[in-house]
Amino acid sequence: MNAVTREIAKRKREFFWNQEYIIDYDELGITLKEYQTTLDDPHVYAGVQQRKGQIQQMGWELNVPTDCCIKDSIMNFIQGWTFEKIISEMLNCVMFGYSVLEIEWKKNGEEYIPINLIEKPNEWFRFNDKRELVFLSDDGTKSVPNYKFIVTKHKGSYENPYGEKIAKKIYKYVKQKEITIEMWQKLVERYGMPSLIGKYATGATEADKLALLEDMESMIEDNITVMDTANEFSFEEAAKYNVGDVFERLLHFYNLEISKAILTVTLTTEITQVGSYKTAQIHKEMLEYLGLADKKIIEDAINRVIEWYVILNHGAEEKVPKIKFNRKEKIIESTIDRDKILQEIGVKFTADYFKKRYNLTDEDFCLDSARHDE
Repeated sequence: MNAVTREIAKRKREFFWNQEYIIDYDELGITLKEYQTTLDDPHVYAGVQQRKGQIQQMGWELNVPTDCCIKDSIMNFIQGWTFEKIISEMLNCVMFGYSVLEIEWKKNGEEYIPINLIEKPNEWFRFNDKRELVFLSDDGTKSVPNYKFIVTKHKGSYENPYGEKIAKKIYKYVKQKEITIEMWQKLVERYGMPSLIGKYATGATEADKLALLEDMESMIEDNITVMDTANEFSFEEAAKYNVGDVFERLLHFYNLEISKAILTVTLTTEITQVGSYKTAQIHKEMLEYLGLADKKIIEDAINRVIEWYVILNHGAEEKVPKIKFNRKEKIIESTIDRDKILQEIGVKFTADYFKKRYNLTDEDFCLDSARHDE
C-alpha cells in the first residue's frame, strides 16, 4: 500500500532522462527571439494590446479577513507599483507561454517590502524535472531563492511546464503575411504604375534614340524636360487586373487566423460587411470571458507576492488579504447598492471612505451635513 502515497510516473523514471532541465520543445527550430518578432506585426500588436487592456482598465480592491491588522501596510506598497506595466509584463505569458518577474525587496527597519516587480528574459530560465524554476548560468542550472521570482503561465501542464505559446500558433501566418506583402509591393512597383512612352521621328539615328531616352529619365526625376518637336511623350495607365484582390484576400485570411488565436474572436479587430451589431455584442462578451481567465493569472501572481510579504514579516499563521480585480463600473454599481442599504439602516460614511471607494478628490464632492447627521 506504500505505492499509493508515492509518485510513480515521473520524469526521472524515463529511460533516457539525464537532463538538468526540461526541454522547451516549442523552441526547437524556432527561438524565442524569433517568436517575439511576431509583435512587430501591427495586427498582432493590436490584438495583444486589446487583450491586455481588458485587465489594465479594471479597478482592484483588497479583501481583508476578519481580525487582519496589516491592510494599510499592504495597500501602501501595492499603491506604489506601476500596475499598467506589471500587468502587461505578467500577461506576456499569453504570447510566450510564461513570464518571469523578479521581486525587488527593500528592507525598511525590520520589514521587507516588495517595491517593484521587474520582468526578466525567459531565455535566462528553465524548469527542472520537479517543474521548479531554475536559472541558467555559466556553471549550469541554479535553483532560484525563495520569495524572489514570480512566474505566470498560460495553460502550463505537467507535460509542458513552459506553457502554451500563442506566438507559436500565429508565427507561420505572420511570416506568410510578410512574404505576401513583399510580393504585392513588387507587383505594384512593376505593373501598377503608369508607363512613360517616348516616340521618335522616322529616320532617327541611334544617337537620337539614346538622347530621347535620357530626356525621359530626366523628365521622371525632375518633372521637366526640353525635347525636339519631332519627339513625343505620353503616359499609359497600367492595365487593370484583379491580382491585387488575391493578395488582399490572403492578408485578410491571415489576420482572421491571428485574431482567432489571440482573442478567440474576429469582429473586435476586423469589422466586415457581414458583421452585425448582435454578432459584435456576442464577440464582445466572448472577449470578456477571455479577460476573466487573464484576470485570474494576475490575481494569483499578486496574491502570491502578498502572501510572501506576510510570511516574511508576520509569519505563516497570519491571515492573508487577497486582491481582486473587477471592472470599475461593476465595483461602483455594486458599492452604490450596498451603501444605500447600509445608510438606510443607520451607517454613516466619512469623506475618506468616499474618496477611496469612488476614486474622488476633495474638489469633486462635499457632504450634505444636514442629511449626513440625520
